[in-house]
Amino acid sequence: MSSCSLTLHPTITITPQNGGSSFAITGSGFSSGSPCATLSYDPPSGITTIVKDVPCAKGNFNPNVAWTPAQIPDCTANTPVTVLAVDHRTGNPGSASTSLLCEVALCPAELRVKTVTAMGKETNELTNASMPPYFAKGYSKSLNWIKTPGETGLSELLSSSTCVPKFIFELTSRSQAGGFEECTYEAKKSTSSSCDSVVTNDKMLLVFECPDSGACR
Repeated sequence: MSSCSLTLHPTITITPQNGGSSFAITGSGFSSGSPCATLSYDPPSGITTIVKDVPCAKGNFNPNVAWTPAQIPDCTANTPVTVLAVDHRTGNPGSASTSLLCEVALCPAELRVKTVTAMGKETNELTNASMPPYFAKGYSKSLNWIKTPGETGLSELLSSSTCVPKFIFELTSRSQAGGFEECTYEAKKSTSSSCDSVVTNDKMLLVFECPDSGACR
């Protein structure tokens, strides 16, 4: 009698989650036993290990691999990568393509305000001129929540106090979903000692929804 051997065909599937900031990786067709594979990706800085020993059951990843990669610094667009799963017993690879978010999509760490005079009228504007269209909502103690999105709502908030142009806003939280990154800023300090108490008492917040394309930069 001739013997038959089973030819394995390792396969992986990558499902983006949380706006592409994390992934669920499934695998099938690997050798029996656990662990059964090593997961890695390439590029941008050579082959980088995700999980050295992937737990498996009956040739399938068990559980699926949850992957939250670091975002890529100093880039201009989301970076394509190939994820590789190499079978421990045979050395056969399975691969799938995806892309990692570019760090340029992140909102700046700090925001400041400037006063602009045009035709005898003063207006307060962000020094980051690209961000006003992505204003989602904001808060000041005197105005409560401003829920008018875009430049109109931002202008109302930035005009709520003569001290606002002296505020320095720091990034306090961020979260990603649906191709956008929500970034929340709080006025933490002032460039004028006379406005320090206003910073403390007003607790002004600015919230922006910035596209992963990096438009807020």
